[in-house]
Amino acid sequence: MRKNATDNPSCGLPIGLPKFKRRFGYGYRARRRGTGRLGHGSDRIYRTIVENTGTAFLLMEQDTTIAMANEEFEKLSGYRRSQVEGRMSWTRLIAEVDVERMLRYHYLRREFPHLAPRNYECRVRIKDGRLRTCFFTVAMIPGSDKSIASITDVTEHRELEQRIRSIRENERRRIGQDLHDDLGAHLVGVEAMAELLQRRLSKEGHPQAKFSAEISALVNQATAKTRALGRGLCPVDLDDLGLSNALENLKKNTERAFGVVFTLDLSGEIGIRKHAVATQLYRIVQEAVNNALVHGKAKAIAIGMSTESGVLTLTIADDGIGIAEDAEQGDGLGLRTMRHRANRIGAEMTVTRREPKGTIVRCTINPEFLS
Repeated sequence: MRKNATDNPSCGLPIGLPKFKRRFGYGYRARRRGTGRLGHGSDRIYRTIVENTGTAFLLMEQDTTIAMANEEFEKLSGYRRSQVEGRMSWTRLIAEVDVERMLRYHYLRREFPHLAPRNYECRVRIKDGRLRTCFFTVAMIPGSDKSIASITDVTEHRELEQRIRSIRENERRRIGQDLHDDLGAHLVGVEAMAELLQRRLSKEGHPQAKFSAEISALVNQATAKTRALGRGLCPVDLDDLGLSNALENLKKNTERAFGVVFTLDLSGEIGIRKHAVATQLYRIVQEAVNNALVHGKAKAIAIGMSTESGVLTLTIADDGIGIAEDAEQGDGLGLRTMRHRANRIGAEMTVTRREPKGTIVRCTINPEFLS
């Protein structure tokens, strides 16, 4: 309602329900306060709702002050509500490496809502100093500058996923090595014997010499396919080649297949001692290169690695036709796959337009996830 008691559609409430508005405390004074309380009736209703959501809940002001929290938040964070409501900025609860990103979302949500994601993960530092991985669902309250956040602790879930991924990656690696070292070596021996038989039959002028040559060629193809399968299952072998050499091989194969200009600057690479991390970074590069070639029609691709304060940044840039401004929030399978891979290793991935044309994919990963 406006001050003169006429309906105000901008409040986001149905027209013609003044009793509803009065009951829920919407009025001129509440809207005039802006960042203040919406009314005692609303406070009671909010409190009842948030105490029964089943997840940790925060009501946040535009200046990042926590206006309201619930009992589940107390259990998650270790802080009492009296310690945070009206006293603490939510930024104090966020891990240092995630604060800048979360603040960006916070202000984007108020100025350009369509650019701010609704769901995302970040790390929360609880009262005893430990970090917890949490899943946030955030939205604005219509007609106000407050936002609400539902917070779910997914730390144990992510740790279980990590153990499963580690087991799966180790198994893939073992199968890949077995294909290369065992079956591959066996096929090489068969191929050598087939070639020897073919030469002997040819020397003797035997009519089956041509047939034995075909057998030798088929065994040769089987050997090549076995090696390719092994490399696909285990593209990055940290004990042998490492991520740098795996990317060098990707560069050579891409140049040979597509004739593009492919530059590689890995001078800033730091030691990665997790096979899962190295493999996921390689897959992100592979997907980004494929998108640049197939969708972006790129003629040049540049991959670089840089390190600052232990933070590894992997960049894939191309000169293709570029992407839409909001592509980072897009639903394309390739982008979803890359974001999923980045999340699996605790990395942050961004996709932006490159000037004057092209796309830049940037993946940043903190040292705690590298070793």
